[in-house]
Amino acid sequence: MTQQIRTHVRDHASLLPAAERLPRSIGTVYLLEKPCVVIGETPYRLFDIGGVVAIAGMSLALTFSVARNASDLYRAEPLAR
Repeated sequence: MTQQIRTHVRDHASLLPAAERLPRSIGTVYLLEKPCVVIGETPYRLFDIGGVVAIAGMSLALTFSVARNASDLYRAEPLAR
């Protein structure tokens, strides 16, 4: 009897396209007027801030996805005792 190895992509229906487009649209309009954002006393480019936020969000999503998939795999085939 052979085992089948299956792969699949989880559906991220909770992330609506409008939720992604709205901050980008606001940022683009704001960028036309003023390309820098001042945080504290240090000026940063708007897209640098957006990049840092995107990297942090994707890292968090990756961490949760890895933990969930590892947990699912462990439950599907636990270690022999």
